[in-house]
Amino acid sequence: MNAITHEVLDLLQTARDRVADLDDCDELLVRATQELIACAAEAVAAFPRGSVDGAREALSCARGAAATAAFAVRHLHDTAVRHRHDPARTGQHASGLRRAASARHGVAHSG
Repeated sequence: MNAITHEVLDLLQTARDRVADLDDCDELLVRATQELIACAAEAVAAFPRGSVDGAREALSCARGAAATAAFAVRHLHDTAVRHRHDPARTGQHASGLRRAASARHGVAHSG
């Protein structure tokens, strides 16, 4: 491997380590992100070979990355739909808005 390939692989490993350190993120998305980084690293390692086998391996990595990204998007979509349709969450949001409106109204009348 050449120096540029090593540098790119080091950067990808640093990115993967930093993603692993995220505390306030959805665990499935963290794992999906780590998998995408791993796919990228495998593709980078395959490119310098300059052969049909290397190209096939890079294509396989790209397919894996596409499947992982599709999973992550679907997970985000499903999470968003659940939050939109969760009556308890909607009620909390609406009651919070009512409290804020009442507070503003009370402040306006007290002055």
